[in-house]
Amino acid sequence: MNELFEWIGKVVLSVGGAGVIIISISTFLAKFWTDYYMKKVTARYDKEMEEYKAQLTAELNKIKVMNDLSYEKKRLAFEMKLPIFKEIVPLAVKVIEGSLGIGICLEVKNKDSDYSIPDDVCDRVERDWNEYRNLYITYAGFIPAEIYECFSKIGNDYVVFSVEVMKNRDKHTYYTDELNPKLKNLKLDKEMLLKLVRDYLE
Repeated sequence: MNELFEWIGKVVLSVGGAGVIIISISTFLAKFWTDYYMKKVTARYDKEMEEYKAQLTAELNKIKVMNDLSYEKKRLAFEMKLPIFKEIVPLAVKVIEGSLGIGICLEVKNKDSDYSIPDDVCDRVERDWNEYRNLYITYAGFIPAEIYECFSKIGNDYVVFSVEVMKNRDKHTYYTDELNPKLKNLKLDKEMLLKLVRDYLE
């Protein structure tokens, strides 16, 4: 560009008075070509910008659709699992509380040989246990693994407790030193289960 202006300057000096006209024409042509070039470049950049904005909008819409689908999937999963938890968790708690109730009855029997444990207490806990076991096995595929393991542990700890009770059922003195740790395990199971379910449903 500098060479062009230098050449124009030399031409102007050589032609003398006509230089003013030549400068005017040169200025006009330079402005014309500059405007033309700028418009062309601007149009190209505008087009590229519009294409980029369109791509970006399409990507954002895709992300929004994916987020909506993900949210909907989580919502449906939550709605499906909530009734399961509402059904199983109270039963798990009933089995544990019932076991603790049996533990209290055994403590009383240790102190009073004439005391007999009401049959309906053991029968009620056993019914709750059977219903609980059937439910958590039925819904195993719909429950998060960690929670299922906790359900299963409650079941196993209840069986261990029941076996200990049955071993001593015809004796006057129950071995509370052996039973208490098993009851303690059930209490810890209940706390763990409630924490896991609360954390999951938050």
